[in-house]
Amino acid sequence: MIIDIFSQKIVGWEVYESESGEYAVELLERSLWAEKCIKKDVVLHSNNGSPMKCLLMQTKMIDMGVIGSRRRPVSVMTTRTHNRCFAQLNTVTAGQSKALKARKM
Repeated sequence: MIIDIFSQKIVGWEVYESESGEYAVELLERSLWAEKCIKKDVVLHSNNGSPMKCLLMQTKMIDMGVIGSRRRPVSVMTTRTHNRCFAQLNTVTAGQSKALKARKM
């Protein structure tokens, strides 16, 4: 999930059965194109997971003008923020699901 920390807008999210650098790169690229912020001094603040540290991700970030930043070890505030964002995402997803069902009828 990619969130704009200033507006709290979820700009990109996907769910896969496993973590991979390829998936992370695809999500980053789609999110940057959707928000029209290629080469615009974007800072990607991420966890220390292997998809975010892989060479493929680092190369794509450089190509797209993204500055990388790593977070410090887990804190209570970080967990609260993530939980709030996932709750927001679930609400949006549930709403989209209802809209799709309504359209099919």
